[in-house]
Amino acid sequence: MDVDYKGFSKALGERIRKFRKERGWKHSDIIANSGINDSQWRKYERGSGITAESMLKIAACFKMSVSDLLRGLGDGPIATPGSAPEAVFPVQATARNSVNTKPPAVPRSAKISV
Repeated sequence: MDVDYKGFSKALGERIRKFRKERGWKHSDIIANSGINDSQWRKYERGSGITAESMLKIAACFKMSVSDLLRGLGDGPIATPGSAPEAVFPVQATARNSVNTKPPAVPRSAKISV
């Protein structure tokens, strides 16, 4: 599966810019309230990669959850059309790494007697 991280980051950046503008905030307003420096904020709005810590700060600044910030963008990186999930994590069973369908054994010491 080809993953479109750039497309996801760009869509997130556009959303961040939209939320800022909807509130009538200038860059100086948002910088003062978010704890993120000006150049980094501008990169986020242009679609540069964003850390989880910065995403939490941005969501808090807009008084919303990270889920609300990401709503509609998908649950993660966007897969390109026609790609298959198994292309990312192909399962190759061999003698050394065969798939075990049994649940893991519970050690005797962990069992509870009634």
